[in-house]
Amino acid sequence: MKMMRGEVSAKTTYQRTANGPVSIAEANPEGKFIMLENNPSGGIRKEINLDGWKIRRVLDNKKRGAHEYTFRNYSLKPNKSVKIFARSMASQAGPNDLVFREAEDWGAGSEVVTTLINDKGEEKASHIQRTNYTQ
Repeated sequence: MKMMRGEVSAKTTYQRTANGPVSIAEANPEGKFIMLENNPSGGIRKEINLDGWKIRRVLDNKKRGAHEYTFRNYSLKPNKSVKIFARSMASQAGPNDLVFREAEDWGAGSEVVTTLINDKGEEKASHIQRTNYTQ
């Protein structure tokens, strides 16, 4: 058997969807934070009550062990954003950010699916990150 060494290249693609004004603006690939935005359209500026909403992050199709954060008593004002930092990055959080204290990090993988689910169980936004490695 002949072993060859070479460079490995990675190509990462992102896909975002939103059903309503709140979207997942960024999901840090290293699992440091997730950022939501309230970008109202059609001139309707509305504060969104996120109480009971959840962020779920699934790594490499492993639903078991998925990270899930539930919002409590939180509203996102129009044209504003909020970062939800993992516990290990709490020192980076600003005064208007939140900290996910139950998880050291949000996790990382070659396929990372982050979804925002409202209090009725409906998916309101998603952010999918796929990384393909080639030699």
